[in-house]
Amino acid sequence: MSDTESTLKNRPAAQLASEKIVQEAELAGLEGLRNTKIPLNNGSDEIPALGFGTLIPDPIATKEATRTALEVGFRQFDCAERYRNEEHVGEAMRG
Repeated sequence: MSDTESTLKNRPAAQLASEKIVQEAELAGLEGLRNTKIPLNNGSDEIPALGFGTLIPDPIATKEATRTALEVGFRQFDCAERYRNEEHVGEAMRG
């Protein structure tokens, strides 16, 4: 097993999920898109062009990933009652 594999294996799932968010955004060149807003059809307001999905099976990873998403600038979150993670997403948003 390489040093990288050993390091990754010993990290908590939540930390890996948080790091993955940042890496994927950087690799995809989403820095600018993350701050882009799209006007609503009625002209009353605008919404972020990029949202963060909260369908993450592990409750601890959900909380950590949501917290990291907030820290790196996400302001639109895909949440649904069927995800059954409202408590964990809410805790992350409350700080």
